[in-house]
Amino acid sequence: MKYLQIVILFFACSVYANAQDVEDICKTHVEKLGGISNISKIENIYIEQTIFSNNIEVPQTTLIIPGKMYYQEINFPNGKNIICVLNGAGWTINHFVSAKSIDLNEKEVNNYLINSNIFGPLYDYYLNGKNSSVNEITLEGEKTIDRDNCYKLKVVYKSGFVAYVYVSKKSYMIRKSESTIGSMICSDYQKANKVMFPYNTEITNVLGVMRGTVINLKTNIKIDYDKFKKP
Repeated sequence: MKYLQIVILFFACSVYANAQDVEDICKTHVEKLGGISNISKIENIYIEQTIFSNNIEVPQTTLIIPGKMYYQEINFPNGKNIICVLNGAGWTINHFVSAKSIDLNEKEVNNYLINSNIFGPLYDYYLNGKNSSVNEITLEGEKTIDRDNCYKLKVVYKSGFVAYVYVSKKSYMIRKSESTIGSMICSDYQKANKVMFPYNTEITNVLGVMRGTVINLKTNIKIDYDKFKKP
């Protein structure tokens, strides 16, 4: 009986320590990101990037209202690829396929809204707790990303969506995130309106590998919503 009590006590302490580790990681990450006060002042983010993919370089613009809107436009030499999610619905146009817009299904809309939370699941979980879109975060171990030692965190959303996030043990910035949708590596973090944003990204998904470099980033711009009506 005494041995059993020791095992139970050890297990309970291990779980508690893991929970504390996750809480501390999230807290430090949010502080290094810019702090709740500064982050909460950002209503929207407008990003202009150059994207290198399939041996061509193209301009891309992205407009995000965290948790509410995701708009992205890529201008290829022979057409555009547009994705728009707003007010719980979404549409897309791929001029290589058709000039007509196509409605996004519920799962696709939810996935893009997850992506619109540009400050990441750790901020959402730390700020909103049980009211966040995240159900649980657990510490899975450590992994090196581009010679940067990172914490590996498993993020389970309330929708059932699962992602893995790798947080630098040095800077506490998110260096990589991955899921069934694909993966994204982030680097060259810089401040904009007192909040850190990655200026270099590498996205890998079913379409291949896309490398992005931010050339202009603005926050709290005036939005003309008529531009985003489904054509």
